Amino acid sequence: MARATFALALGKLETSPFKEKGMNDLRKQWFALLPDGGRASEVPEGQPFWLHALAQSLRLMGDPDVDILDKTPGSNFVDGVHVGHLEPLGPTPQVYRPRVKEPSYDESEWASEVGNYFRGDEAAAEKILEEQFREEERAGRMIPLSEKEAAKRYPGRSLRVAAQGILEKPDGGHRIIHDGTHGVRLNNEIVILDRLENPGPRELATIMEVSQEAAEHVVFGLNADVAKAHRRVLVKDPDWGVQACRTSSKSPVIWLNKTGTFGIASAAFWWSRLMAGLLGRFALNLTELDRLFVLVLWTTSI
Repeated sequence: MARATFALALGKLETSPFKEKGMNDLRKQWFALLPDGGRASEVPEGQPFWLHALAQSLRLMGDPDVDILDKTPGSNFVDGVHVGHLEPLGPTPQVYRPRVKEPSYDESEWASEVGNYFRGDEAAAEKILEEQFREEERAGRMIPLSEKEAAKRYPGRSLRVAAQGILEKPDGGHRIIHDGTHGVRLNNEIVILDRLENPGPRELATIMEVSQEAAEHVVFGLNADVAKAHRRVLVKDPDWGVQACRTSSKSPVIWLNKTGTFGIASAAFWWSRLMAGLLGRFALNLTELDRLFVLVLWTTSI
């Protein structure tokens, strides 16, 4: 175990050190311990997690926010969550402190569609977006519709075609940013009653102090990045239209985001609630360790 830990820390592991058969056997043992093992073994459509198993486990552990996984009416992780522009998200006092300061967004003029941002060759940018969107479609995170079908399914302000930006990543790839503020004004309408707080120097200092007081001579930390983090949360079908976009102004195809989207204000809220909250507490409960810290960062919207 120590060898695998150090290999992970040094970036020597390109794949999981755990064999798939072993993981499947372990999951079967986990599901068998739960009240409804059959239900626990199901992965909800459009989701990458065993949410039913997680919900049953956290319910047995007495988690304060477990119902948002599968039982909260109208908006939950199994069936899909709301973006938050039609009704407030939260409050969730058992998990978050209340928001004390409202976010400030540019008060741009309303527009149902905004053209993409690009630098240099527009055709090259369109190709990048097309490739990315097709990849997202294969993963079940986006869906293409004709202009006519999109307008029929999402009339009026429920269809908003936002500008797309392309950021180059250090590994040579690209991150697509969906501008949910300018023109479409989606972020301006999203209301989150909970306060999102990222860990920083204060939390790191506390970890060091606690470790020293506990006579822990070695403090070991690992830094990890969850791929497509905000894209791991399913959004409810009625809200897909406000997360629409195109590869270019010339394209007759409207692309809808079915999941949380970088550049939408509530994407960070839902990811933090799932990862830092539910998944994080589940992992901490399993370890039964007093001095294990998990610091989770999430990006903000445009």
